[in-house]
Amino acid sequence: MLFFFGCCMLMHLFFKTRLGIAMEAVGENEIFAGLSGIDILKTRCYAVILSSVTGAAGICVYAQSYGFIELYESPLMMAFPAASAVLIGGSSRSSITIAQVIIGTFLYQTIYVLSGPLANEILVSEAAEIFRMMISNAVILYAVLFEKKHYAR
Repeated sequence: MLFFFGCCMLMHLFFKTRLGIAMEAVGENEIFAGLSGIDILKTRCYAVILSSVTGAAGICVYAQSYGFIELYESPLMMAFPAASAVLIGGSSRSSITIAQVIIGTFLYQTIYVLSGPLANEILVSEAAEIFRMMISNAVILYAVLFEKKHYAR
């Protein structure tokens, strides 16, 4: 938990820096950012590097949950829970905050932890993991289908 909150704090502090603000500006409106004097290609390059480093650290933390480092299949399995947690947290396609990431991670992990014993009681133990995935996928589907619409007024 300390590592997670530390990473959240570092991201929050990073987006208060000049480069973080430039990344947000390029993400929001590329033309305006270019007219403001921000080097768009350089900022994109830094954003890809930051994303890759953050993803690599996330894969290592995710793989650690298995009890051993298994990095061959982990990148394929990590993106779904991460995107699911963000969607459950209440983010939209256009905006996301650190608070939504924290709330979504907490809710996703709660669903993941609580659905296992429930599945063991209802079904045979071999089908528990399938039932757990069905519950989490249903919640994600609900979050995607009934996303709050933000309209400009």
